[in-house]
Order: sequence, then structure tokens, then C-alpha cells
Amino acid sequence: MDINVIIRDVVMVVIVPLLGILVRYLAAYLKQNTDNQQLKKYITLAENAVAQAVEYVAQTYVDSLKNAGEFTPDAQEKAFETAKQRALEILGEDAVAMLNEIYGDFNTWLETKIEQHCRALKQENIAEPQQNSIGFEMQSEADDAEV
Repeated sequence: MDINVIIRDVVMVVIVPLLGILVRYLAAYLKQNTDNQQLKKYITLAENAVAQAVEYVAQTYVDSLKNAGEFTPDAQEKAFETAKQRALEILGEDAVAMLNEIYGDFNTWLETKIEQHCRALKQENIAEPQQNSIGFEMQSEADDAEV
């Protein structure tokens, strides 16, 4: 097995979730310990921008590639970069400058937050049963075989 693959897997499995937890605690700490409403506004704006960007990319890009069986590592990287650019567009230059002051390294925070939202969205999709267009649960092929 290639060492680069092992390192990438370790980073994805161990380090990225830990960074997500660290970012979550840091955001909670900043929210609780600041009286500055402007800071809270920018933190909330950044979190919402990331959520919107991830959901947008999932709906417009990822879902169609997954359905076609074409969601490759290259496509994952493109989806990540697209979500990052979309979040930056939503925020605008002034918000990004303010968030750099708040977090120090906003780029790292943004990348970690995107990963966190991707994971949460994936877990939501796993937890929710699939429904057809009028809202009825769809049976899987395994369920059909039991009938």
C-alpha cells in the first residue's frame, strides 16, 4: 500500500474530525466570551455561509456524480474547492478580513468547517430514509426481495 494513501487516510480519519471538534469548541468559546455583537454576527455569518455552500455543492454537483457512480477523489477535491470558493463569495472581502482577525487563520477554520458540514450532511442522509417526490418512503431492492 502506498505511504501517501496511508497518510491521507490517517489525516481524514483522525486529524480532520479532531480539528472539527476543536473548531466547534473554539466557536462556542468565542460566542460565550465576547460581548461584541459584531463578532457574533460575523461568526454566525461564516457558519451559515459554509452550510449554504456545502449544501449548494451537494445538490448541484455531488448528488449527480454519486448517482452516476462518478464521485472520484478528484471530484471530491473539486467539490471541496467549489464549496470553499462559494463560501468566500457569500461572505465577501470585508467579512473574510474580520474573520481573519477573529480566528487568526480563517482559511484553516473554513476548510475544517466545510469538512464538518460535509460529514454532518452525509450523516443526515444516512439517517433519513429515502423518499420519492411526493414524500413516501422508498423501498430498497432488499425490501422488495422480502415481499
